[in-house]
Amino acid sequence: LPTVKVRQVLVLFFVAGLLSILASANPGPSAVEALRLLAVVMMYIVAEQLARDDVSRRQLVVACFASSVFPLLLTAEGFATGHPRSELKGSYARIIGTFTQSNDFGIYLMFLIIMGVAVYPHLERRWRWPMRILLVGWTGCCVLTYTRSALLGVVLGLVVIGIFQSRRILVIMAVGAVVALALVPPLASRFTSLASSTNVQVVNGKVAYNQNSLSWRFNYWTQILPLADHSPVIGIGLGETQYSTTQTKQPHNDYVKAYVETGVAGLLAYILLQLILLTTTNRARKRTTRGTWDYGVAVGALGCCVAFLAVSFVANVIGSVVNVWYLFVFVAAAA
Repeated sequence: LPTVKVRQVLVLFFVAGLLSILASANPGPSAVEALRLLAVVMMYIVAEQLARDDVSRRQLVVACFASSVFPLLLTAEGFATGHPRSELKGSYARIIGTFTQSNDFGIYLMFLIIMGVAVYPHLERRWRWPMRILLVGWTGCCVLTYTRSALLGVVLGLVVIGIFQSRRILVIMAVGAVVALALVPPLASRFTSLASSTNVQVVNGKVAYNQNSLSWRFNYWTQILPLADHSPVIGIGLGETQYSTTQTKQPHNDYVKAYVETGVAGLLAYILLQLILLTTTNRARKRTTRGTWDYGVAVGALGCCVAFLAVSFVANVIGSVVNVWYLFVFVAAAA
């Protein structure tokens, strides 16, 4: 294969994950996590080869969009019957679509919204109405997941598109945010709750106490960072954090996860991966002709990478194979 930096750094991060198994107290689960990471690497390698052809590159992106049809239909059917698939977190009923968690569903939709908005102006007229329907469905479902990280990621991705493609996106986004906050009151409380350590809400006549998830994250990070002290170079093993704490949870920060579980080697590889993703997609934007489908794909991939970088600070993204599969297909199409 020709030399491509994204692939090389992905393989480097995978190797760091393999090495971490040597220090793992549970090598079996760590090996499974390594295989999940390998699945991400292989998806990028395959998509990279397919994307060298113009027709296949377009088909890859369209296939990603088409993947959302069933989750949207299932969610719509759930609302029609009064029982959409959802999970209760604190006092919020958050829809999950075909996923097992609302956070994963929200981040999946985040990538689709950013890329969908980027390529929309370059679609043939007959395909614009189907894309409008998808965009409305994606946005509505993303809002109803109440996933703050995904919503902020959408904002960052659309800002990138607004800067490099169309300033109108920024105006539409601002209007859409006001409408969403007005029509979905719980959405505003999801963000205002960050101002206090706990917030109280009355749901169905019962008082519900929700811990500020951001302050919880800061406290949890300070607890798990020392776990790597006895093995700072290769970490404690992929996926080992949840087995080493009383809360049995993942780090909710990919950078902390990279350091604790794969050591300094893995953290450096992960930071390098983020930088390579940004430079690769930005170079693609500069090399493509403005106003073309490929330009939209390049800008969309850049927006997705910016969102990925930001969301990785507060969520477990790299460990969610299904989500990063879509991200790396978009990156491969741009590269």
